[in-house]
Amino acid sequence: MSRPWTYLVNTFESVTADSYRLAKKLGDRTILDLANNIANPYMADLHANLLPHVATYNTQYMKWKGEIGAQKSTTSGLTVLLKTLSSEKIARWDIQIQVLYPQGSNEYILLLPYRRAPFQHGSQEDRISAVGSLGMMLEGKQQLAATKAEVDAFFATLTNSFDTQKQKLNQTTMNSTALDAAREAVCVEMYYTLAMLMAYYKTNPAAAAAFFDVESIRNHEQTTFNGTVYGAELKLAMTHTFILGEEVRLVNRGNHDLRFALCTEANDAIGQPSVLVAAGNETIVRAEELGDVATQRYLKVENLAPAEDGKYTIMLL
Repeated sequence: MSRPWTYLVNTFESVTADSYRLAKKLGDRTILDLANNIANPYMADLHANLLPHVATYNTQYMKWKGEIGAQKSTTSGLTVLLKTLSSEKIARWDIQIQVLYPQGSNEYILLLPYRRAPFQHGSQEDRISAVGSLGMMLEGKQQLAATKAEVDAFFATLTNSFDTQKQKLNQTTMNSTALDAAREAVCVEMYYTLAMLMAYYKTNPAAAAAFFDVESIRNHEQTTFNGTVYGAELKLAMTHTFILGEEVRLVNRGNHDLRFALCTEANDAIGQPSVLVAAGNETIVRAEELGDVATQRYLKVENLAPAEDGKYTIMLL
């Protein structure tokens, strides 16, 4: 099958397929250029046609970013709870159980067959489930009634936080779907605008380029990076010139903690500052939280698990 003719491919749609940010940048630029020529009735008509589509897209874009911010706060809250579980909570419960049932006894093994490991490792769901299971196993043990009450209360808190996070994730997905539909719509109108400008400048079609961010179209940057990092591996995830205030979404799609940081050279070890993203979690940070944006361009990821692979996604927002 032959390739489609280049001029029949909507360039705007193809170059923004993986970058909501670029779609906003291209639409804003063309609207501004048309506005600067609005005294020309032809340009005024093109501006009037494109403006509502760009406005709708920008509204959806800001809503999507707002949902990501809200999602960040709920994710951070669950991360704190799980860190508390893996340290002080399970340590206290373990000690309280050992007061009655020595480690290695049948009663102890019934309650904590794998000791503290299920509360410290694995997915969010696995660790929350371990708390729920412990609460059930403590049923009827009067001497550990206070421990059971604390376990049950913490399980309820974890479950509520987890459910809230999932609701935010679902809302973000819904807004992402609406945003993508708005992106496609604005790209169609951008393509129409290009066609009309080429018709207007048919004796000098190159003049139409003045209404578009041609450089960004030609050199559109990748904004989503997915990867695997082996156990204990320190990997170069991406190279990018960041600016102050630029936001980066870090997603840990694996079962072990990952650490991210900017480095001066591609082969440098991770130093400080760095950002830890717990297993199954994600966060949004400003670029300067990862390092010195003036001197560091290499974003690296470190898998803190000694042997198991990790997975991550990095998005430039």
